Amino acid sequence: MINKSQQTASVKDIPCPDYAPDYIERHITLNNAICADAEKITDTIHSALGGAVPLFITGFGAAAQYNAVTSFQCPVLWLHGCTDTHPSCAGMYIYSVKGQEVRTKNSTGVMMCTHESPLGMNGIIGHCRKTEAVLSPPAETEKVFTDIKNMLAASGFSFTDIYRTWFYNRDILAWYGSFNKVRTEFYTKEGVFSNILPASTGIGAENPFGRNVMYAAAALKPARGVTIRQIDSPLQGPAVSYGSSFSRATLITQKKFRKVFISGTASIDRTGASVHLGNFKKQTEFTFEVVEKILSSIGMNFSDITRSIAYIRESADFPVFRSLRHAQGLGTVPMIVTRNTVCRDDLLFEYEADAVKLE
Repeated sequence: MINKSQQTASVKDIPCPDYAPDYIERHITLNNAICADAEKITDTIHSALGGAVPLFITGFGAAAQYNAVTSFQCPVLWLHGCTDTHPSCAGMYIYSVKGQEVRTKNSTGVMMCTHESPLGMNGIIGHCRKTEAVLSPPAETEKVFTDIKNMLAASGFSFTDIYRTWFYNRDILAWYGSFNKVRTEFYTKEGVFSNILPASTGIGAENPFGRNVMYAAAALKPARGVTIRQIDSPLQGPAVSYGSSFSRATLITQKKFRKVFISGTASIDRTGASVHLGNFKKQTEFTFEVVEKILSSIGMNFSDITRSIAYIRESADFPVFRSLRHAQGLGTVPMIVTRNTVCRDDLLFEYEADAVKLE
């Protein structure tokens, strides 16, 4: 893995010369300072891409920042997000590849990018244009899953090829129970529980489009010798035990490297109860400990992380987080830090991460 630190961006490259001499998987995290300047975002992204083709963009900011990335032909997951020092933008992540053809499919507000890699046929799906919410939150959730299923089928995938999902719900605390009910029923109907239960994130966030649910999903049709499996959390029980249908993490293994996708993780114990109530510092320390134990259980650590997002509920806790991040030696970990709502009203922090380990 090749790391490139710039003033405006963190870039992590995953080469695979045995697959193709010029193949590179490139992970780009832009900091909030550069993202706050909407006029410079497009140029900064092109510079960081260095000829790579974007497959997926996640951004936390205002409408001006979103307008700067609409020219890229890939799914863009755009949410309102900020920090205590940058009220207009928290940051941006771009997943891209170089040295391989990328195919894009568009259909009724849904976009999917696919490409071949050492892992097999990869696909990532999400929104591609502004749409207004006209359905109730549960009905819109049902439509989201149906749209994902239809786009996957049109691109040669099945619903059970999904290994990672992201859901950002408006006013999440008011209807997260209903969201979970719809998701579980859809997963049951599609046979997900008999296959791989995807890792997932469920966070409260507003969006510029008036939708109740913003989403993205990643799928893989694995090549021969590539395996996908769920990973348990050594310090937590399964999320399905309290009605949330996602795995703690999913692991993809190929002979040259392993990739792990850790779900949104918060201060929840083995029984499913929220712990360290009212104490942001202890909730954050426990969350990082949970993630560290997941990583160490598969022979990885924080230095292997290629992308991560820290969600902080209250602006007043940002200085505490910065001090804690520095104290734990996580200053160089690629990370977007944004103010958003966690899915329980007693949770103050959540963290998600992807990591890669070359063999």
